[in-house]
Amino acid sequence: MRADLTRWVLQRYNLESECIEVPGKGEIPVTADSVYQTLGLRNSGEEMFYGWDAEAISFINNKYGFESGSAPEITTFCKMIEDMNGRVDDDFMRPWLIVVVSVVC
Repeated sequence: MRADLTRWVLQRYNLESECIEVPGKGEIPVTADSVYQTLGLRNSGEEMFYGWDAEAISFINNKYGFESGSAPEITTFCKMIEDMNGRVDDDFMRPWLIVVVSVVC
């Protein structure tokens, strides 16, 4: 993710409300529940599975038209975010969370 986009997101993340505050657009919650609703990642406190989740991979491949068996580069998701021109919805949240999780983990 470009440094200016990363800085923009970090400056707008409110720790208390657990939201990204987008001026003139509203807030994007970034909680365990919102991540679950957007990406389908479990948040029930069950033991974390560290491995390939074929269903999750298939969902992302189908959602964004990626060929099965190939992994998109993180820059692909960054470009998606840039091309949204400030639109804030689930189609923004999925690639944004994929980038964040990829960078953090």
